Amino acid sequence: MHLLLLHNFSLMPTRFFNILICLFFTFSSLAQDYNYQHYDLTNGLSGLTVYSMVQDNDGYLWFGTETGLSRFDGIHFKNFTTADGLTDNEVLKLYVDSKNRIWIISFTNSVCYYKNGVIYSPKNDPVLAKIKFSSEPRDICEDSNGNIILIEISSIHIIDTSGSIHYINNYQSHSFINNSLGNNSHGNIAVLTTLVTRNTNNLGELQIDKNNFSISYAMFLTSLNLVNTNTTIRHGKLFVYPTKGKIHINIEGLNVSKDIDIPPFFTSLSYLNDSLITINCTNKILLYNINQWKILSVFAISAQVNSCFKDTEGNYWFATNGYGIYRLGSLAFKNYDINFNGNLLPVYSIVKNGHVVSAGTNNSLVWKIDLRSDKLDYTKLNTNLVGRVTSLIVSQDKLIAGASGVHFILRDGKETALVNAFAYAVKNIFTYDDKLLVATGRLVFEISKKDSSNFDTIWNQRATCAYKFDSLYYIGTIHGLYKINQNKEQTFIGDNESILASRISQLSRIGDTLWIATYGNGVVGYANNKIFVHITESEGLTSNMCRVITAQNHYLLVGTDKGLNKISFEGTKYKISKYTSSNGLNCDIINCVYTENDTIYIGTPYGLTFFDPSKVDNNSISVLNIDNVISKKHKWSSLERNFYLSADDNNLSVDFSCVSFKSQGNITYYYRLSGVDTEWRKTKENKLDFPSLSSGNYILELYAVNAFGKKSNSIKITFSVGKFFYQESWFIGLLVALTGISIWFLVVNRIKKIQNNEKEKLKTQKRLSELEQMAFRAQMNPHFIFNCLNSIQQYIFSKSIFDANKFITEFASLIRQTMDISARSFISLDEEIKYLTTYLKLEYTRFEENFDYTIIVAPNMRFEGVYLPPLLLQPFVENSIRHGIRNLAVERGIVTVNFSIKNQFLVCVIEDNGIGRASAAALKTFNKDEHQSKGMSIIEKRIEVLNSENAEKITMKVEDAFPEEVNKGTRITLYIPI
Repeated sequence: MHLLLLHNFSLMPTRFFNILICLFFTFSSLAQDYNYQHYDLTNGLSGLTVYSMVQDNDGYLWFGTETGLSRFDGIHFKNFTTADGLTDNEVLKLYVDSKNRIWIISFTNSVCYYKNGVIYSPKNDPVLAKIKFSSEPRDICEDSNGNIILIEISSIHIIDTSGSIHYINNYQSHSFINNSLGNNSHGNIAVLTTLVTRNTNNLGELQIDKNNFSISYAMFLTSLNLVNTNTTIRHGKLFVYPTKGKIHINIEGLNVSKDIDIPPFFTSLSYLNDSLITINCTNKILLYNINQWKILSVFAISAQVNSCFKDTEGNYWFATNGYGIYRLGSLAFKNYDINFNGNLLPVYSIVKNGHVVSAGTNNSLVWKIDLRSDKLDYTKLNTNLVGRVTSLIVSQDKLIAGASGVHFILRDGKETALVNAFAYAVKNIFTYDDKLLVATGRLVFEISKKDSSNFDTIWNQRATCAYKFDSLYYIGTIHGLYKINQNKEQTFIGDNESILASRISQLSRIGDTLWIATYGNGVVGYANNKIFVHITESEGLTSNMCRVITAQNHYLLVGTDKGLNKISFEGTKYKISKYTSSNGLNCDIINCVYTENDTIYIGTPYGLTFFDPSKVDNNSISVLNIDNVISKKHKWSSLERNFYLSADDNNLSVDFSCVSFKSQGNITYYYRLSGVDTEWRKTKENKLDFPSLSSGNYILELYAVNAFGKKSNSIKITFSVGKFFYQESWFIGLLVALTGISIWFLVVNRIKKIQNNEKEKLKTQKRLSELEQMAFRAQMNPHFIFNCLNSIQQYIFSKSIFDANKFITEFASLIRQTMDISARSFISLDEEIKYLTTYLKLEYTRFEENFDYTIIVAPNMRFEGVYLPPLLLQPFVENSIRHGIRNLAVERGIVTVNFSIKNQFLVCVIEDNGIGRASAAALKTFNKDEHQSKGMSIIEKRIEVLNSENAEKITMKVEDAFPEEVNKGTRITLYIPI
C-alpha cells in the first residue's frame, strides 16, 4: 500500500502527526513540502499566538502576540510588555510609519508607539493623551503627507503633522461602522466602512483628503458582512475583498478585476507586495500572483495562520494561532521525506533517469519517485542485511546499486546481484567503460559489468572511496589518499602533501584535476602530482567537514555537515554559493549530491531535496544597528553617536545586531577602537566590552558581513573619557608649580647651604690666605729688617755717630710703618705712596745720595677707592736699588715709580736704569746673594695666593727698560685689580 501525503517534515507538530499515522499503519509514504524554520517560546518569542507582523526601516521584524511585543534581528528576540510601557500585553495590530515609529494597537482603548528604544503612550506623549477612544482602535495608517489616521468602530481620528487632532464620526449625518484602512493611488487614506442609512447598510469607502481632511464616499457593495479587518486589502491601486463566495481583486485605474472562489476554511487575506497576496485558510495558505492571476504555491502550515508577510530579503513569514512563527526562505526548494514502517528514512544516494528519481536509503531499499505523478515505489535489494544503499548509477537503462554487494536493478523492478559480497559494505561505485570500481569497507575491486567473474582486487584494505583516470587508481582511506599504478605499485600522496594524510570522503574530476573532499581539511584540487588549490572555511566554505563532492564541467558541488557549496570557476578564480537550511534545505547535513541540467538533488538525514540554483533568491540584507550603549552609570539611546564618560565611569559595553534573516546568525562583525588600536578586529559575538578605558578621545567603528558576504552599513561612535581631577591640566599645572616651587625651595636652600658652606670655606680659605699673607709678610719683615740692619751697620762704620743716630731714627719710623701696614689686608694707594717714599728716602740716605728716585701719579687720578695689598711693591723697588743702580760704575742711578688707572686696574710701573737683568743675575751667582732672591720668591707666592682668592688676577710683567742698550735698565709692570 502506497500513500502520498503533503507534508512539512521540519515542523515537529506535523512530523509527529505523520509518525503517529505510520505507527498505526505499516506502509511507505512520500511527503512533499517546503522547509520552514519555526520560532516559538524556546527561541525567545513572547507568545505563541501572533496577530501581526511588520518590518521597520532598520530591518527588524516586529511581532504582535497575545503576551507582548517581540522584535527579531534574525538571531535574538527582544520582548516588550506593559512593564516597558505597552498599554496592554495583547498586541493586535502593528504599523510602521515614515518616521520609523512602530505603532501598536493593543486590546485597550488607546494606542502607543515605539521609537528609539522608548514606548510612547498617553502617559508620556501629550499628543496621544488628546485622543479619546470610545472603543478599542481597529486599524492605523499613514497618508503620503505623513498624517496618521486611526479608526475605531464608529469614528476616525487624525493626527496631523503638527500634532493636532481631528475627529470624524459621521458622513452627511450618517454614522458608519469602520472595518479597515488602506492607501489609495493618490496617497489618501481609504476607510473601508459600512455606511448606516435608513433602509440599508451600504459597504463603501470613505476617502480622507491628505491636505484638508475632507471626506468623500464611494459605495460599491450592499449588505455585505466582512469577517474581520484582515479580510480586505487596500494598497495603492490594489483592492481585494471577499463577496458572495468570491474574492474580488480590483486594480484601480486599469479597470482590471477578477473573482476567484473563496477556498474552504478561508480566514483572512495578507498583502505581501504589489503582485503577491496570500489567501489564508485554516488548513493551508495559497500564494496568489495578481499579475499572473494564478496560485503559485501552496503552503501546508499545520496551524491556523493569522497573517503572512514577506520581508526585504524575500523570506515568507507565517504568524499562527498558538504555534508561533514559521519562516520560509525560498520557494525554489522542494523537500521530500520518506516514511517506511513508521521510520523517517535518510537518503544516501541519488540518481535520475528520465522523470524518475531513485533514492537509496536504509534497510537496503531503493526508492523510485515519479516526478510527474509523485508516485512512490521501492525495491529491496536481494540481501539479508539492512544496511545503507550508498551508491546508485544508471547504465544502459539499468540501475546499479551498492549496499552490501553490487546489484543490477532492471527498470521493471527486477533485481539481480552482480556481486553478492555480504561482508563488504559498499562505500562508493565509480563506473568507466564497461567496468565498475567498487570501494568497500574491506577492499577495493574492479569488475566487469557483463561478466562478474572478471574480478580484480586493487586494494586489500579498508577504503572510503575510489576513482580512476589516466590509468591510475586513487584510493581514499581514513588515513589519507593513495595512488596505485597498473603494476599495483602504491604511493602514499600524504607523504608529500600533509593535507591529504587524513580521512578522504570522496573524489571527483574536472579535466586533469582531481578534486578531493576531505573530512576536516576542506576541498583540495590536485594535478600534476601537487596541490594547486585548497579551499576551506576561511575561503568561504560552509565547513571543512566535507562529506561528498561531485563535479560538472565548470563547477563543483560540495556537501558538508553545514550545507551545500557550489564552487564556480572562472579561470584561476572561483566563487562559492552556499545553500543551507536558511535557504530551504531540509537539513544542513549532506549525505549525497546528484545534478542533472539545472537541477540539484540532495540526500540528507531527513530525505530528499531538489532545487534549481538559478531560481534561488540569493538576495539578502545586512543592516547593522546599535541596540544599547551602557556604562556603569548611564545608558544612551541607540541613535546617540557622541557622548561623554566620566573618569570613574569608564567601563563601556556596546550591544549591536546585524539584521540578516537568511544568514541564520552566521554574521561576522568587524570593529576598530581608534585611540586604543588601529587594527580591524573581528568577532562573532554581538557585544563589545571595553573595561577601564583611560582618559582620552575614542572612535568606535563597526560593520558586519553576513553569511553571503554582504557588507552592512558602517557605524561610527565617538566618545570621550574624562580625567580624574588629578589628571586635569589645572591640577597637573598646580602640581608642577608646587613641585617646582618645592624643588626651587629645596634647591635655593641647598644652594644657600652650599653657599654658606662655601662662604665658610671661603672665610676659612680667606683666613688661611690672610694667615698665609701674614706669614709671607712676617717673612718679609725679618728680611727687610735684616737688610736695614746691615745698612745701619755699614752706615755706622763709615759715618759719624750723629749721622748714624739720624739714620736709625728714620729707620725706626719705617719699621713702625711696616709693622702697621703688614697687619692689614689692603692699604690705600696714598698709604702705599707714603710708605714707598719713606723707604726710598732711607735708601737714598744710606747710599749717600748717589741715585735719584721719583714717584709719579697720573694726572687727574683719584685716590679714593684704590687699594692694594701691603708690602707688594717695596720688594721690587728694593730689588731695583740693590741689584740695579747700586752696581753702576759711572752713571748716576734713577728709580721711577709710576701709578696710573687702566680698565679697572691700578697699573704700577717700577723702572730703573741699572745694570739690567742679565748682569744682575751674573753678579748674584758670583756673590751668592740668596736672601734677595728669596724676597722675590715670597712676593711671587703672595701674588699666586691673592689670585686664587679673586676673579680678577694680579699680573706682572718684567722686561728690559732700554732694550736698545745692552745691560741697562729693568722695568717691572704690575696690574693690580682695583
